[in-house]
Amino acid sequence: MLLKLKLSFLSYWHTGTGLGDGSGHDAAVLRDLHGLPYFPGKALRGILRNAVEKAQTLGWFSDLDDNLTSQLFGSSHLNASQDRLTASGNVFVSSAELPDAERNFLKQPENSALKNSLFSTVASTAIDEKTGSAKPTSLRTTEVVVPLELEAEVELNNQLTPGQIQQSIQAIELALPLIEHIGAKRTRGLGKVAIIMEIYNAG
Repeated sequence: MLLKLKLSFLSYWHTGTGLGDGSGHDAAVLRDLHGLPYFPGKALRGILRNAVEKAQTLGWFSDLDDNLTSQLFGSSHLNASQDRLTASGNVFVSSAELPDAERNFLKQPENSALKNSLFSTVASTAIDEKTGSAKPTSLRTTEVVVPLELEAEVELNNQLTPGQIQQSIQAIELALPLIEHIGAKRTRGLGKVAIIMEIYNAG
């Protein structure tokens, strides 16, 4: 079972490399091999898990399996004779990328200027509480991506029963509204997002 997630960013957003880029940014945006922005599948899977866990804690899944979160995303446990072990889950999440048509268009060399227009820069500085002015050498610049739409695939393990698949779809769909911001520097207003899901392939 394949599901499609559509991530509509409503503000600038940042998923970083952890490094600067040598062109004036203290924090650079993560890019794929074609220089296009994307959101890593591993991070997106973690965000989905947190949302499902939160929804379950809030009692939104009263009619669903109590072990639904661990069934979907796996679980960790301690064994007296072993180190910490992790049980694998049944949800596989791809990285979120631009839709195929846009990716193919922007990958063309003649469209490099348009590709560059996907990125911008925001600056921030620390304020001295006593003087109310900027602290020396505190200016930081962050590369960001403009608001746009990305798509990701969510695959449910075909070993799940039809009932488990239906519960999984219901749980993820119920939890999505809890995801309001993703990526880095959310406390600075970056990464506001709306995510919707649709069934992509029921085979």
